Amino acid sequence: MRDKYEVVAENCSQYDPVIQAFVNDTGDFGSSCRNCRRFVGERCEKGVFDQILSNVAFRHPSLFR
Repeated sequence: MRDKYEVVAENCSQYDPVIQAFVNDTGDFGSSCRNCRRFVGERCEKGVFDQILSNVAFRHPSLFR
């Protein structure tokens, strides 16, 4: 199951990966806020994390069950 950081990164137009071939905790390659240049100190510098998370949760509630 994908975590919220992966779901947000996959839906973020501001996503800018530090490393193109990022390997997540499960060994999969994929997008994650934790791999984004704009995500510093567990916070999105662009301020879009919460908005994207809310929008995705509203459109796809099954992702968060």
